[in-house]
Amino acid sequence: MSIIVWAVLLVAFMWALASRSRIVRYLVRGLAVVIALVAAAAAFGLIVVGQKAHWTSDGPGMLLIMVGIPVCGIVAWFFGMLACTATSSLEEGHLESPARGSSLAQVWERYKGLTQRPR
Repeated sequence: MSIIVWAVLLVAFMWALASRSRIVRYLVRGLAVVIALVAAAAAFGLIVVGQKAHWTSDGPGMLLIMVGIPVCGIVAWFFGMLACTATSSLEEGHLESPARGSSLAQVWERYKGLTQRPR
């Protein structure tokens, strides 16, 4: 059940990143930066714990630390990339871009005109 909740939260997060509201986009990007920094700090913290224990233990604790380091790294990378990408069509290019307001038929006609052989 918790997987469904996390999936819904991730979809809502992605929807907010693609929102037309600039305030919502910046708030979600800020949240993504915070999540990335916390995950990176957790990975570094797990490395410190592993170093203090000389990477050995009497139980499964060190296994959890060794699995936690790449998981935290992947989470940090994922949310860091989400924070850095341009997810709104308003941020992707200039408003004067010719492909912006074109329909698929207009783009196809331009493509055919560019690829015709000169006679």
